Amino acid sequence: MRILHVINRCGVANGAARLILDLAKIHIHKGHKVDILTLVAIHPSYKDEFIKIGCSYASILYQGRSMKNPILLLKVKKIMQEYDVVHAHLFPAFYWVALAKFIFKLKCKLVFTEHAPENNRRKIWLRPIERFIYRQYDSIIAISDAVK
Repeated sequence: MRILHVINRCGVANGAARLILDLAKIHIHKGHKVDILTLVAIHPSYKDEFIKIGCSYASILYQGRSMKNPILLLKVKKIMQEYDVVHAHLFPAFYWVALAKFIFKLKCKLVFTEHAPENNRRKIWLRPIERFIYRQYDSIIAISDAVK
């Protein structure tokens, strides 16, 4: 199975990036092909560690560029269509992944790991958008009971 992890950035101080590295090791050990896509390149990052375990690692934007640019939708879609499972982490990466699958009718399964117990997007006026985005995912994983 081909698995793509999509995250905003993979800086070494990012707990979500560390989680992805641990998941990638497990999936590779089970015989899956695992690749990493970041919206923004940042240094220092886990890039060398991902490459060392056999993942390809790509970034769409350079540091300082906006992760809210709609052109990301096309770039994410182009990469996503090559995978069986796309696992998104954090906002706005999980919006771009969900929108790409919905708009372009991609066949991949979507997984989202919720890392934060609260976010401002769940306020009443954004709740319908949030509900739509979450419904695009085949599976949602919470990192803890508090987050769940």
